[in-house]
Amino acid sequence: MLFRQELINGLTLGGIYALVAMSFSIIFSVTKTFHFAHGAVYMWVAYVVATLQGPWGFVPALLAGLVTSLGLTLLIELIVYRPMRRNGAGGLAIFVASLGVLIVLENLVPVVFGSQVRPLNLPGLPASVHIGEYVIPSAGLVSLVLAVVVVVALVAMFRYTHLGRSFRAVASNPQMSTLVGLEAKRRYLLAFGLGALVLWPAAVFNSATTGVNPGLAENIILITLIAVIVGGVESVPGAALGGWLIGLSQSLSSLFFSSQWQTAVAFGVCIVFILFRPTGILGRTVLRSGV
Repeated sequence: MLFRQELINGLTLGGIYALVAMSFSIIFSVTKTFHFAHGAVYMWVAYVVATLQGPWGFVPALLAGLVTSLGLTLLIELIVYRPMRRNGAGGLAIFVASLGVLIVLENLVPVVFGSQVRPLNLPGLPASVHIGEYVIPSAGLVSLVLAVVVVVALVAMFRYTHLGRSFRAVASNPQMSTLVGLEAKRRYLLAFGLGALVLWPAAVFNSATTGVNPGLAENIILITLIAVIVGGVESVPGAALGGWLIGLSQSLSSLFFSSQWQTAVAFGVCIVFILFRPTGILGRTVLRSGV
């Protein structure tokens, strides 16, 4: 029974990781931008919803969280990344800039919201659902269902819609795609917007379980990067699978180790994949020189 309960916990936790990993992977797979500031946006969404749900009510606070996710993400693209690309900045320079944005936004949170831990409640939902002998957190169950729906929708979008095909064309060759009428800058902005949209519910539902605290940004971005590496850096469904694998690994490891070791377990899984399958679960194999 305990194993099955931890398996359920791992699937629900993995649903959160899958959503965040997919949101990161959408942006990276299209724009090749290592959007490390994604963790700070996640934290701001959680704080905005938790702060405003008391005076405003849950639905307006939820919509404010959506505006925050889209607004911050698009602003970072427009005023940080785009000018750097225009001036010929490389991937490393953009990564360092993204890290700087993460630090700035993270340090602004205590100034704007305070440093205390805040609860985030989901009105109308019980804290947990009992199915036979098993207990499933309601927020985790919603996240699991939503993650499955999102990964199916994204796979269908990338494969069968004009937008998805244009994303793939821009990702493959931005200069050539411009010559055939696909403006790369517009597709980049759409990719950032879609990533922000997927990030929004993950921040809300995970914070409903864990609470909102100043350490959210660093924790979630580290787990997200591990999930993306495990799943395949440029694969959106691979990122989802990586998220579920990390969630299951962390949850099942609690049968043998203290919960304090969960982050170490995630890094351990990452190291195994780097050593034996560096492309990740669904990553593409690249030509190696043999050196």
